[in-house]
Amino acid sequence: MIPAGTYQRNGTKSNAPDYYPFGMGIKEREWKDSSFGYRYGFNGQEKNDEISGSGNSYEFTFRMYDPRTGRFLSVDPIEKNYPHSSPYAFAENSPIQCIDLEGLEKYKITGRSFIPMATIGNPNPFGTSSSFAGDNRTSYQLNTTAFRTEQKVTADFDNKSVTYSNNTASGSQGLNKAGKVVETSEAGPAGPVPTYDKAFLQNGNSVTIHLGVDAPNKLVSVAPSINYQFDVTIKPSADGKTFDYQIKGNADGFPAYELWITDETNNKSYLLFNRTPTESGEGPFSLFGTGEHSYNLKGSSGSKTPATVVPFKDTQNSPECTDDGC
Repeated sequence: MIPAGTYQRNGTKSNAPDYYPFGMGIKEREWKDSSFGYRYGFNGQEKNDEISGSGNSYEFTFRMYDPRTGRFLSVDPIEKNYPHSSPYAFAENSPIQCIDLEGLEKYKITGRSFIPMATIGNPNPFGTSSSFAGDNRTSYQLNTTAFRTEQKVTADFDNKSVTYSNNTASGSQGLNKAGKVVETSEAGPAGPVPTYDKAFLQNGNSVTIHLGVDAPNKLVSVAPSINYQFDVTIKPSADGKTFDYQIKGNADGFPAYELWITDETNNKSYLLFNRTPTESGEGPFSLFGTGEHSYNLKGSSGSKTPATVVPFKDTQNSPECTDDGC
């Protein structure tokens, strides 16, 4: 059996290295055919063994990389677009999830549901608590831990791949009449793992990612689930400066929802779908049924204002689609 990563010449084993997460070779798990020197290694990049010895330096087109320290030897050429990240870091310090793409096209989708109220009442006989803790928000927020469900997905057009980094439903807190926590539930999955059409992404210049949530309050055995189903399509422009999008699907009338897309080439984020029941006047009973509100939103990031926080008072719920538009 030939180990994964082996390169072959004339049907014989020639080179089969294994690596630590940041690319340093594992000497005990390395096989070499000295008669055949393969020039490439970790992350598919070319080795430069003359600088620091075998496998200790890689040429990443614009700068050199040292896998022993997990750092580049010079700053990222587009470091001004990533003030949140070290200009010397490899793959944003997340080598298991990402590879370093030299600043090329990546887009992050963040989809959430959240309860904007501080607490919501518990109508008898649904459970033993008098009320449940909400997320106490009056704005849509890109960077927050206040949510009921969160799904985060990265679409990488240069690497032709889609990965997800979160698919979580937060645990619930039940409160007594005095507002004291009397019961809790554990966090769990928000819904099915996000999916996409791999063949279409490989052969085209757009991708559609399916997000779905089905998350009940685990403290109430008969509680209806938070539900939404959305197909999110992203198509970068030819110059890479903007992207077109489509968000098509449906959601319950409760709780609130937000969907952001972050263009990592310029670190700009856009709120592209939003809905709060504080505007529509709906409450927890709107959880019954499955996605009674339908949407088909289209546009370009070029016509949107970048933001990371949008107060409810500064926006309106995203428009629903009619029968013909759905």
